[in-house]
Amino acid sequence: MRRFISFRDFDWILLGFVLIICGLGVFEIYSATRMTKFVGFQTKQVYWIIGGLILMFFASEPWDQTSAGPSIRFRPMVPIV
Repeated sequence: MRRFISFRDFDWILLGFVLIICGLGVFEIYSATRMTKFVGFQTKQVYWIIGGLILMFFASEPWDQTSAGPSIRFRPMVPIV
């Protein structure tokens, strides 16, 4: 049976907590490096966060409505227990 998957099915509260923790991390990097030669490293961290969010949305595959589990291309990422 096909089930319609919408953006309401995504765990937005978890994403909010993750973004808050990432924001705290960026602030920590900024405050630790603002008077050193490493000033500006927080932008590099923001780029990695954005890249991770893009990969997360790509890996969640909200457009694949027939999948009951991870797709074939992501199966090597699933640990074997």
